[in-house]
Amino acid sequence: MLQPDRETRAERTKTVTAFVEDFIEGLEAAPASSPGTALLPPPPAETPGELGELLATFGAAASQAVETAGPRYLAYFPAGGLYSSVLAEFLAQTTNRYTGVASTAPALVALEHSVIRWMCDLFDLPAGSGGIFTTGASLATLSAVHTARQDRLGVLGRDVGSCGWVLTWGEPPVGVWFV
Repeated sequence: MLQPDRETRAERTKTVTAFVEDFIEGLEAAPASSPGTALLPPPPAETPGELGELLATFGAAASQAVETAGPRYLAYFPAGGLYSSVLAEFLAQTTNRYTGVASTAPALVALEHSVIRWMCDLFDLPAGSGGIFTTGASLATLSAVHTARQDRLGVLGRDVGSCGWVLTWGEPPVGVWFV
């Protein structure tokens, strides 16, 4: 059964919420890094197991990592360890609305645009400014590189549509052209 009944959902939610609360309570004392041994576990059983046992296995595996959700994680970009972001992701995953096209969820797309406009105003960007929300740093970086490429090639008088990608690095610079 893909969608369990209300009572089962409530029980599972309570179990997972207890796991999450214990995890968050332990963050203050959690080490910044606790690499372990990545042993390949046995394949899943043919029949469903107990959720508590699965969470214990997951918790043990999750504890053998760099603790990106804790107060000692000071890496080059922030992680999604904020509880408010967990709740927002829970809502997004539960409702499962596609906002890549405005016609499939127009009110949510309008809400997203409103937040982007608010961010533009917050940073005193010009009236025509805009933006996008991405799913992570990789897509955000790609979007930034593409935006910079579009802007700079146009400023240089190049036909942006006819240009491939140019990556330059090293001393002396070595260029790679992607068409």
